[in-house]
Amino acid sequence: MKQICIALFFILVGCQYSKDKTKESLEDKVERERQELIASIKQKYNVKYDWDDFIKTMDKVEYKYSISYKPVLETKCQIFRYYGFELKDIYEKEGVEYASITAGFFYHFKFPITREIKDKLLIADKKYIVVVSIEDIKKIDFVVSSNYDESVELKTGGFEFAGKGKIIEMIELP
Repeated sequence: MKQICIALFFILVGCQYSKDKTKESLEDKVERERQELIASIKQKYNVKYDWDDFIKTMDKVEYKYSISYKPVLETKCQIFRYYGFELKDIYEKEGVEYASITAGFFYHFKFPITREIKDKLLIADKKYIVVVSIEDIKKIDFVVSSNYDESVELKTGGFEFAGKGKIIEMIELP
């Protein structure tokens, strides 16, 4: 009986290890597919700049001023990755709908949007690569922040930027 229990224990442990390994390989496969899709998007649109890279390097001097982004503005397309942007608002102005999107905590963009783009932006559980064309970016001179207790604070300077441009395409990730 003791031998059967020991054998059963090793079988269960082995099965669990096999499940974990299969799950890990599925996650690896999905991540590999995502990276391949990102690479093909970058090639299709000749993307040289990824806004997520800027978010990761905000502490470097080369990205602290609006003029630093001139090479980015001269390219036709850049990308936002699925984990690097957040939809803040959708609003209408003079008959055109706009999306307000924040990339990281530092970049705030306004984009005119189509019905198709709006529908995609409103689906919370999907992950997308967003191909954008940023036309203008400028450092924000001041930031107004508020707390839940209704207090408002005005900060000057900082590393936040505001820009505008167009959303070229949103591609769903696997």
